[in-house]
Amino acid sequence: MIIEPKKSYYVRARINIMSRHQRTQRAPRQSQQENIPTVIPCNIQAEHNINIRETEDFYKAKKTVKEHCTRLNEMIKWIQVEYPTYCSEVVKELTEKEQADKSRYHTSTHDFIYQSLNVDVTKAFLSHKKIKPNKFTADGKPIHYSFSHIRKYHDAILFGSLRAKVALPDIYELEMVGYLDSAKKEKTGARKKGQLEEKEADAISFELYRLLCKFAIQSGNIFLWAFTCTQWSCMARSISIDDLTFAQISLGTDALVVEYCDSKSDPRGERTSPKNCYANPFDFRVCLFTALGCYFCVNDETWHSERDTIFRNKKKKTGSAAHRYCEQIKHLYKQNSALIEEYVRAGHFNPHGTRKGAAVCASSGTTLPASLAAIANRGEWTISMVFEVYLGFAEPGDQYLGRLLAGLLPNTAEFAVIPPHFLCGMENEFVAQAMKLCFQGILDKPGNAKKGISLRSSMKAVLLRCLASMVHHSESLLKVIDEDPGHCFSSIPILCNSSLLSELKNY
Repeated sequence: MIIEPKKSYYVRARINIMSRHQRTQRAPRQSQQENIPTVIPCNIQAEHNINIRETEDFYKAKKTVKEHCTRLNEMIKWIQVEYPTYCSEVVKELTEKEQADKSRYHTSTHDFIYQSLNVDVTKAFLSHKKIKPNKFTADGKPIHYSFSHIRKYHDAILFGSLRAKVALPDIYELEMVGYLDSAKKEKTGARKKGQLEEKEADAISFELYRLLCKFAIQSGNIFLWAFTCTQWSCMARSISIDDLTFAQISLGTDALVVEYCDSKSDPRGERTSPKNCYANPFDFRVCLFTALGCYFCVNDETWHSERDTIFRNKKKKTGSAAHRYCEQIKHLYKQNSALIEEYVRAGHFNPHGTRKGAAVCASSGTTLPASLAAIANRGEWTISMVFEVYLGFAEPGDQYLGRLLAGLLPNTAEFAVIPPHFLCGMENEFVAQAMKLCFQGILDKPGNAKKGISLRSSMKAVLLRCLASMVHHSESLLKVIDEDPGHCFSSIPILCNSSLLSELKNY
């Protein structure tokens, strides 16, 4: 039996490109030529063109288009200086109509003639960009940018080619495969020598997560506390939490269930799965239910409907809450860098570490980890077609994962603990009074009128569970107020009403 050796990525890409080239160069037979249908030209009406463009603009996010255009402009300016003769042949000026189309060209005035691009010039530019200007190691050696930094310029060219609806030369694609493979190896060598700029986030441990929540509570930053707990529990990107609305949170059997409309890896929203998020009755600092309950109570008058985002004002643009969170995390790091750097490397602490840390905690932070399929589903990661088809979402696996992320230890009896809850509902006068005091603003807001759903009915169960956790952890919350009388917890009504709080503990 003869086993063919595995071909390298470079060789496979070369074979694929050459095979495609041969297919496209093959002349069709006479009978095939006769049967080729003729495309009838048609002048599409302006109104219909606008509708088409509105749909097609969803192919790339505005931020991504802006970044691609910025990189293309940078490449064009460099070529204009270094290779002016070549530039005049391969760069064109955009028409007024194209320049006015900010959704595709942003602020660009020129673009490449992609079918004429010389791959050697592109490689020269990328090799120029690999070194960070005026940055050196202690022994005077130049600092390299990361591989992803130069790879993004190649991505911009691919984007421009697609936007122009023309193919790059086959030799261009073939040469770039080999160049990028070599660049990746070069960066590995630079890392060994300490010459690589590394900005990736270190995964934060559960102990550091608890410490961050403690810092947020001590500083009275209830937004930072609630956002951090939600991001950790969902194992999410900060932008996914930024977009979260009341309509995306519901109450499961014993958990809060969160489900995104879409994600970075699934912009069509075809593979999103519910995430069961649990309370921690033993430590209020990392208890998602308590954090959200306090956050909702303090900001009770902020929202208007179930479609409002939870962490950003309705009028604020997408990403504003995530940006605010990132800025506050940086500020927290500056204030507590000495303690934080006991857990992560200096310069490698950023919000993405929360997502990475949650994944590490769930997969290898215990001797009884959650299944890989459950972790991939919660993180919205696509591993392979096998996982999608055969090892997909199942609620028990996600529930187990949710309890791990809540900080419950799987090898103890407390792992199966039921979240704090009332044995009665709004029919109880004390529970009804507490709900009215804490969440009247939310409960009075309208929901989905077309479906006959009010924000009151859709959020009541969630808020009841949050209120129960607040009552359960009330002694810890009151202790914070005793240490700092001006703390924002002092504005939570039930903490200021000892008789009502005492009654609620009976239910």
